[in-house]
Amino acid sequence: MPKMPERKLKEYQLEMKEKMLKILNGEGENRNCMLSLPTGGGKTRIAVEAFLEWMQRKFDENKYLIWIAQSEELCEQCISCIEEVWGKKEFVLSLRVYRYFAGYNPKEEDLQGGVIVCSIQKIHSQLKTEEKTKIQEILSHTGAVIIDEAHRASTMMYDEFLDMLQDVNERKHVAICGLSATPGRTKVEEEGKKLVERFETNLITPEFKDEDSIYKEHPLQYFKDKGYLSRTRHVLIKGEIVYHLSDVELREIKADDCVEYTKEFLKHIAKDEENNRRILHELTKIPEGKAVLVYTCTVEQAKHFARYCKECGKYYVTEKFYHSLGFPIENFTVNIVK
Repeated sequence: MPKMPERKLKEYQLEMKEKMLKILNGEGENRNCMLSLPTGGGKTRIAVEAFLEWMQRKFDENKYLIWIAQSEELCEQCISCIEEVWGKKEFVLSLRVYRYFAGYNPKEEDLQGGVIVCSIQKIHSQLKTEEKTKIQEILSHTGAVIIDEAHRASTMMYDEFLDMLQDVNERKHVAICGLSATPGRTKVEEEGKKLVERFETNLITPEFKDEDSIYKEHPLQYFKDKGYLSRTRHVLIKGEIVYHLSDVELREIKADDCVEYTKEFLKHIAKDEENNRRILHELTKIPEGKAVLVYTCTVEQAKHFARYCKECGKYYVTEKFYHSLGFPIENFTVNIVK
């Protein structure tokens, strides 16, 4: 099978990677930073490129790069990116990548340096069990930590994790990098101060010379205008059905700012046959040669739509079912290509 051509970094991505490497290779212990880009701008790819290059020799010494993400989806996306980047580089040795999230739990005897992709929820829960010793051993051999969705890194779970990282390394510095589309999105001033201290004010953002002010005011629009991000055309399918939330569901939403709809409510919508028929009818109108990304309420609903399109014999269907805990609602996608 022929190799896929390597995807080169865009000019602004390459410049951000070089800034990151300059901080990592700098003198002293100020090796923390935060990389900020709009969603879809390539934060993961830039960080993977920079840190794999910087950590290459440390991997030979059985050191770890710990990548912390907020959801299973983001963990898997990170692993895919690492595999792609490492596979395209002319490194002599293979790279060990370990999953440490959801139901994954690597055995201590199998850990021999490499990249550990984990969720902060998994690490925090394991610290309360006999696994704590294993985590301390991993942290004592850690060369760097990358925190995705870093605007969340002011929570107690991160406090405990990073305090332990410092303790087991006898306060010796370990490079910490945060990735965020919204580095300033914190609930209170104290949290903002904590983030500034945590990443040592080294904020890495793209520079577009004369157009820099335009990017800062409207980053997403700027990226679309330059062709870095796709333009989307949202189709609203209106129905006459009215749904009513129960008192319990309303209290649940009110109690959690991150919850827009409850799981039970989404399941209820996903099973609505009339609504599903209306959506499927719209899918049959997709023009030849076009692609559409369909967001559904549950995995089951996405599979239902995918089966329908396959049985029609009209579409090539690529199914990707993502459990996105980092978003307001659970998103699952099916990519349907003519």
